[in-house]
Amino acid sequence: DQGLIERHEREIFPLMHKRYLFAEVRNFYLYDFWTPQGSVNENVFAYSNGNEFERALVLYNNSYEKAVGWIKTSAGYAVKNPDGSKSMKQAVLSDALRLHAEDSWFVLLQEQTSGLWYIRSSSAVSQAGLYIELNGYQRQVFWNIQEVQDSAVYPIRRLCEELNGSGVYDISEALHDMTHRTVYQGFFEVFQPAVFRSLADVALAKRPLDEAFRNDLQAKLSFFFWRVRDFTGTMIEPSEVIHAVLMDLEGCFNLGHVASLFQDQKTLTKAAGLLDIRLRDPSHLIYVFLAKAVLARLSDVATASGTGPNSKAIFESWYLDRKVLRLLLDLGVPWVEAHHAVQWLKILIETRDWAKNLDLSARKEGEILARLVSLLEVRQAMGVHDFDGKVWFNKEGFDYVLWWFFASAVSETLAVNKDLHVAGDAIKILYQLVEDWKLKAEKGGFLLEHLLNTEEAFETNSKLAQEKPKAKKSPKPKAQQ
Repeated sequence: DQGLIERHEREIFPLMHKRYLFAEVRNFYLYDFWTPQGSVNENVFAYSNGNEFERALVLYNNSYEKAVGWIKTSAGYAVKNPDGSKSMKQAVLSDALRLHAEDSWFVLLQEQTSGLWYIRSSSAVSQAGLYIELNGYQRQVFWNIQEVQDSAVYPIRRLCEELNGSGVYDISEALHDMTHRTVYQGFFEVFQPAVFRSLADVALAKRPLDEAFRNDLQAKLSFFFWRVRDFTGTMIEPSEVIHAVLMDLEGCFNLGHVASLFQDQKTLTKAAGLLDIRLRDPSHLIYVFLAKAVLARLSDVATASGTGPNSKAIFESWYLDRKVLRLLLDLGVPWVEAHHAVQWLKILIETRDWAKNLDLSARKEGEILARLVSLLEVRQAMGVHDFDGKVWFNKEGFDYVLWWFFASAVSETLAVNKDLHVAGDAIKILYQLVEDWKLKAEKGGFLLEHLLNTEEAFETNSKLAQEKPKAKKSPKPKAQQ
């Protein structure tokens, strides 16, 4: 029975791995379950256990009837006195869980089966006990129990009041949802499935970019970036940033049909084909470039005078990566591909404008490549690994990495160059650069040190440039006879 096995793996085996939390008797306490009518419900089994570092609370309703009530004091248990006699005692739940009685403390409990976290006031648990609702034959196991204190930087009291007893999957994210509500209101105006489907349809030439859609998009972007400004308190005027984002989005739209834009330039056939094939299969890759066009300019509004965190740092610290991941899942992107797309979104945000003012000298090319490959996420995508005392990388992984950087640079080129001849020339240079890097990787045997060795190429080119042809010596005149 595969379903039974999966349920054991999900619900039973994790408990068995922490057997020490449930099997010992030193800190075991069995509690009475008091109903609102003031009687003990004998069908509910409730006990706490733990050790010096961890605590757990287990509840089970052994009845068809729903059980509602509180647990506060344990059933009586015998304690041996120094004189050999025994006396009955009762433990208090707040003491067993080692909770503070002060009003500023709150206890976090994770329910093992659902994974949900719950927040309860420590002082309320100390005074009235823990309120519990159990359906017929339902059980709950609370573990990862910890206590936190309310403060200005960690407003757990406010979150507890807002949740009003409900659970959340992530306390930190729930706090961000509460404290960053201003930003998220604007974010979800743009980052919603209907908007991104329409943007992708424009990029993949499935619908035109009509004036009504453009105006609606501009209004949504304006709402988002003004919310960013309000949240960060900068005095930056978002209008210029919004205009730049619209240009970047147009670059993404053109990225989706490079082949038709440059159909009269035969030298761009290979570059256009490379972009077109990967963007359309899988088609969700276009979502990454569309999201990058908006989010790569966060710091332009959120930080004043270029000081403060960059766009990637803001993207992560505001938990926007999690929001984009859920958006992709809502758009039907499978989990693994969605997670992979978010990783590449972070990389592209961090490496925006990597090809700006490109200098095609050998040293500059090498420095650019070294900077791109220095990112941990890029090395992982390349399959960088140690073997036999050397560091290698994977050919297919490297080709894939270069495709992402090439496509990102092409979209940026198309955003700033409305003249197709100028844009076409820039794309040719980018494509040749990528092909040169591929050739260098192959000649270097896919060894990382050879790929990143910029000095050899620079010195070779310098010597060739500086080397002058030696003048031939004229033959000595023969002595006259």
